Amino acid sequence: MRSRLTKIAVSAALFGAPIAAWSAPASAVTIGCGSTVTGPASVSHDLHCHGDGITLLSGRLDLHHHTISGDGTGTGITVGDQADGYPAVSAAVANGTITGFDTGITSPGADTLSLALTNVTVSESATMGVDGMFITSTSLDHVTLTHNQGTAIEVTFPNSVSIAHSAISHNGNGIVAFSDGHVTIVRTTITSNTNAIICSQGLVSLTRSSVSHNSSGVQLSLCEGSTLTDSTFVGNTNAASEETDGFTDIANPTLTVRGDTFESNQVGLHLTTNAMAVVVRDSVFRANGQGVVMDACDTEYGPCDVPISDEFVNNVFTRNKGNGLTWGFGTVRLSHNHFVNNGGWGFFAADGTTVVDAGNNDAHDNGLGGCQGLTCS
Repeated sequence: MRSRLTKIAVSAALFGAPIAAWSAPASAVTIGCGSTVTGPASVSHDLHCHGDGITLLSGRLDLHHHTISGDGTGTGITVGDQADGYPAVSAAVANGTITGFDTGITSPGADTLSLALTNVTVSESATMGVDGMFITSTSLDHVTLTHNQGTAIEVTFPNSVSIAHSAISHNGNGIVAFSDGHVTIVRTTITSNTNAIICSQGLVSLTRSSVSHNSSGVQLSLCEGSTLTDSTFVGNTNAASEETDGFTDIANPTLTVRGDTFESNQVGLHLTTNAMAVVVRDSVFRANGQGVVMDACDTEYGPCDVPISDEFVNNVFTRNKGNGLTWGFGTVRLSHNHFVNNGGWGFFAADGTTVVDAGNNDAHDNGLGGCQGLTCS
C-alpha cells in the first residue's frame, strides 16, 4: 500500500502543482565537532569539542542559542579554507556562544574575507577571542567578548573591524589594532580589561561608548588621526587615554578628543613628548588624579622632538585632585577653557614651554592657583 505522503504527491502532480512543494523536507545535516559546512547551516544542540570545533567555508552559521565549548585547545570556528587558495568569502555567525578554545574565531587566510558576528558571545579563550589578522572586514553587532585571557579581538594590516552595541569585559587586552588595522567602535562598553584598547600604527574611532574600570584605557602610538567622540572614560586605574607618539606627515590632528567626559581616572589624558597635533574640544575632565598631563622633556636619553602645537578649546577641568591641565613640553594653544575647584593649579605650564593664549580662559577656587603661564579671568 502506498503511503499517504505518496498519494498526496501523486495527487499534486495530477493537478499541476510542483511535486517538490509537497515533498518531505530534506533531512538536516548533523553538525558536530570537526564539521566543515557551507551556509546557510545551523547547529541543533550544544557541542563540546576536543581540539577544533567547526569550519565555516562561507555563508551563515546560526548557532540557534547553543554553545560550542572547547577544552582549551584548537579553534572554535574557523572561517574560510586555506586549501581553496584564499578565495573571496563572505561569512556570518549568529545567535550563540563559543567558549573555552585556544582561539574563539579565526581564519587561516583569505584575499577578501568579510565576517559578520551578531548576537554572539566569545569567552574564555586562552589566546584570542576573535583573530582578525586575515579577515579583511569584520563587523560585530550585539557581541560579548569576555574573560578571554589574551586579547578579545585583534585587527592588523589594512583590515577593519566595526563594533556596535557590544560589550568587551574582563579580558587581558580588549581591542588591539596595529600595522594599519582600523577599528570603529560605536555604542559599546569596554570594561574591566587589563588594557582596554591598544593601537600601534593603526587607527581607532570611538563614538558614544564607555571605557571604564580598566587598568589602562586607550593607548595610541602613531595612530594616524584617531578620534574619541561623545564617550565616557571612568575609573581607569592609569591613563584613560594616552598618546605616546604621533605622525607629523600622515594626519593633523593625529588625535581628536571631542565631547568626551573623563572622570575618576588616575589621569584623564596623558601625552608624551612625542605626542603631536592633539586637539581637545568640548570635553570635561572631572575628579581625576590629574586632568591632562603633557610630560616634561627628559634629556637623559637625548633631545626631545618638538611636537606640532596642540590645542584645547572649550573644555572644563574641575575637581581633579592635582592640576587640571599640566603642560611640560612644546606648544599648546588654549581658548575658552574653564579651570574650577582643582586641588592643584587650574593650568600649569613648566618653564620652557610655549603657551599660545587665544583668550577667554577662566579659573577660580583652585588649590594652588588659577593659571601659571596663561592669562585666566
